[in-house]
Amino acid sequence: MKPKTVRQVFLIGFVAAILIGLFGAASESKVSILIMVLLCFGLVIFQIMFHRCPHCGQYLGRNDGKFCQHCGKPLDED
Repeated sequence: MKPKTVRQVFLIGFVAAILIGLFGAASESKVSILIMVLLCFGLVIFQIMFHRCPHCGQYLGRNDGKFCQHCGKPLDED
């Protein structure tokens, strides 16, 4: 999966977690807050598994640049 796609999925999931958390806090629903927490843990695992260089497979961490900090190759080739 391309790093750009991983970032987009992560952002959408993060927004969904925030909205679910706000709904859970407003309605005092423990189920909604539990879903938000599980979604956050799932997003962290997703980020660790898939935010990797397509060339060398190293974890990119917070790298949002155009090149891998490990091998120097471009991340999003079109």
